[in-house]
Amino acid sequence: MIVALVIGAEVMFAQTANIENVWVDYNVNKPNTSVKIPGMLIHIKFNVNGLKNNEIRITANFYYKDKKTKIFDSYWGGRGKYLIIEESCTPTFDYSTYNNIQLFVPYYFFQFKGSLLDSFEPDTYSFFIAIQVKNSWKQIETSPWYDFQWSDGKFGPPVQSATTITFLSETTSTSPTYNLQVMVKSSSQITSKIVSVNGISRGLNVIKNDGYDLEINQTVSLNRGNNTITVSITNGSGTTTKSLNVYVSDKSTPPTEKRVALVIGNSNYPQAPLINPVNDATDMAAKLRLLGFDVTLQTNLSHSGFDNALKSFKSKANYCDVALLYYAGHGMEIDGNNYLIPVDAPINDIDQLKYKSVDAYYALDILSGAKKKIIILDACRNNPSTRGALHGGLAAMNATNALIAYSTSPGKTAADGSGRNSPYTYALLNALNNKNLTLPQLFQMVAKNVSAQKTGQIPWYVSSLVEDVILNR
Repeated sequence: MIVALVIGAEVMFAQTANIENVWVDYNVNKPNTSVKIPGMLIHIKFNVNGLKNNEIRITANFYYKDKKTKIFDSYWGGRGKYLIIEESCTPTFDYSTYNNIQLFVPYYFFQFKGSLLDSFEPDTYSFFIAIQVKNSWKQIETSPWYDFQWSDGKFGPPVQSATTITFLSETTSTSPTYNLQVMVKSSSQITSKIVSVNGISRGLNVIKNDGYDLEINQTVSLNRGNNTITVSITNGSGTTTKSLNVYVSDKSTPPTEKRVALVIGNSNYPQAPLINPVNDATDMAAKLRLLGFDVTLQTNLSHSGFDNALKSFKSKANYCDVALLYYAGHGMEIDGNNYLIPVDAPINDIDQLKYKSVDAYYALDILSGAKKKIIILDACRNNPSTRGALHGGLAAMNATNALIAYSTSPGKTAADGSGRNSPYTYALLNALNNKNLTLPQLFQMVAKNVSAQKTGQIPWYVSSLVEDVILNR
C-alpha cells in the first residue's frame, strides 16, 4: 500500500482587498436607531488579505453623473468637505470576509440648503466604494461606479438604459479553434466588458464602434464537446449577461477503460446559501464528459435525493475501471466522521445534523465495486454569516485503493469564491486541461494554483492507489 499526504506551504499575504458585491436599499430608515432618519443604505460584501489587526476604512465617494466632479457636502455649510460616507473595521485574521458592511446616506445631505449649494436637482448621481488602510491612508481597492436617482426628495435606482448582446457566430464547430463575433448595443456608456469561455475570462479584442456600441471579434480555443461562451456588459444601469452554447465535434479517441462519475453540487441551503457549488458541479460534469466519463449530474439534493443518487450510482460503479465522486457544498466533521450536508439538513442543530446528512464513508462504500476510486470534496464552504454547526472542517479519511482529495486542510474551511467557481474547483478545472498528469501531479498543481489565489486555504489529498490514474491522456 502506498499512502501519500500532500500539504501546501503557508504563504505570506500582501495587503489586498476584493469587493465582491455592492447593493443598495432605497428610501429606508437608518438602522439601529429609534429616530426615523430616511435615506439610502449601501451594503458592501468584501474580503481582505494580509490586514490582520490593521484598521481599514470603507468609504462611499459621491460624484455628479459625469463621474469627474465631486459633490460638495452642503450640509456642512462651508467647511470644504466633500460628500463621503465611511465605516471602519479591524480584521482579526489574515484572510477575513465581511458579508454586509453598511453605509447610510440620509436625505438631509441632499436637501439641506447651504451657502454653496441651494439644493440638488432631480438627476442621476454616482458613487464608488473605496477600501483604505487607515493608519497609512493607502488605498487598496475601489469598486466600479454605481448610479442612483435623486427625484421628488427621494433616492431611487437609475433610469434603465437598454443593452442588447447579439452573437453572430455559429453554434457548432468541427474545430476547437473558433471565431467569436458579438455585437453589443448600449444606450449609455459601457464601463465594463467581460467575456468568458467555460467560466474562464478571456482577454479578447474589442473594436469600438460609434456611440456606445461595441463589436467583439476574436479567435478563441474551445474544448471538444459542449462549451459555454458568456458576455457580460456593464453600463450605468447595471450588468447585462448573455451566453452562447457551442458544440465542437469530438473526433478524439475515447479511453479504453470504463469511467463513471457522480457529480453533486448543493447551493440552496435556506439558512446558509452558497453561490458557486451548482456552477462548480455543472462545469466539472462537462469537463469529465470530455475526458470520457459517463457522468451523472445532481444539484441541490435533499437527504432522500442524496441517498437515492448514491444508491443509483452504485450499480454504475460496480466493475468499472475508475469511479469518481465529486461533491461541492457544505460539509463538516462530527465525532470524527465526515458528513456531506443536503440542502434540507438542520444545519444549526448539531445533534440532528449527522442523522440528516450523508456519511462520507457511506459515499465511499458506494464506489467499492470499482477497481480505482476517486473522491473529490470541495466542501466546508465558508459562510461567515452562519452561526454554529458549519464552522468546522473535515477530518482525514482512509480507504483502500482510493484517492480522496480535499479543497482545504483538516478542520479548516474553504472559500466559496467570488467568481463563477470556487478557488479549488477553478484550479482543478484548469489543471485538468493538462495531458498525461498522474493524480499526484494533478493535485499538486491544484494546490499550487489555489495557493496562488491567496485564499488562505491549503488543499491536500490522501492516496492508497497502487496504480497510476491519468484523467486526461
